[in-house]
Amino acid sequence: MGNVSHLVTRTAAFESSVENGLAEGGSGKDRQFVTALARGLDILRAFHAGEGMLGNQEIAHRTGLPKPTVARLTHTLTELGYLNYIRRFRKYELGASVLALGYAAISSMDVRRASRQPLEQLALGRGAEREPERFLARPRRPFARRLRVDEFIR
Repeated sequence: MGNVSHLVTRTAAFESSVENGLAEGGSGKDRQFVTALARGLDILRAFHAGEGMLGNQEIAHRTGLPKPTVARLTHTLTELGYLNYIRRFRKYELGASVLALGYAAISSMDVRRASRQPLEQLALGRGAEREPERFLARPRRPFARRLRVDEFIR
């Protein structure tokens, strides 16, 4: 993964393709763009931490996609393991395949480089010139080590 900080910045700032008009055919100039894939990723992005399960209607509302399209895509994502269908509630939650992708991405990143800009912004916003905030980092060794913000920044 060449430029990790660019990837993190782009991911953090990325709005859904629906909001950018890409899922509605706005990508007609880019023959390499796969709208169906973008729509599937929009569905995965509809899930937020701590919010739990979503039904097709909620997903359609969040993504702006038609409900029949959402139904087909959630079925496909469930078959591939990216979503789990909870029959009792007739809703979906993120599946293990999403976790596997996240783990693969994180494990190949240089965390110090990827976290530099967000930590700098945090430090400046919290008045780091007085006394840098402390963060707990867990290295691969079995013990934890406290790191100062300036250890990440410099």
